[in-house]
Amino acid sequence: MERDLLSDEAVRERLAEVLKRQNITVITLGGDDINLRQRLYTQIMYNKKLSVEVALVFLSYFPNLSAEWVFRGKGEMFTTDDNQQQENTNNEKQAEIHLISLENLANRVSRLEAEVFKI
Repeated sequence: MERDLLSDEAVRERLAEVLKRQNITVITLGGDDINLRQRLYTQIMYNKKLSVEVALVFLSYFPNLSAEWVFRGKGEMFTTDDNQQQENTNNEKQAEIHLISLENLANRVSRLEAEVFKI
């Protein structure tokens, strides 16, 4: 019996394959939004029912990701043959996320220093 290519399980496997191939975690994909990261993690890693939001996050984060491939398993994972371009885009997005995290940490350190030196 042929496995249903449209099932949550099949879509989840394809989304996990994207993460693996791009060397990205759901934590990175969710950015600074803790609630989004939790939803992504539980839906991808714990076989919870997939929401449209999860697919949209993937398609937004990976602009060349083929929706046809995600939902139906047809065609190529990415709509372009230029994998280097996709990798560069992902690296730029990861760098932006890390920069935001560093800026948040710097702001937190500044606030903590201000509190400490008030005493």
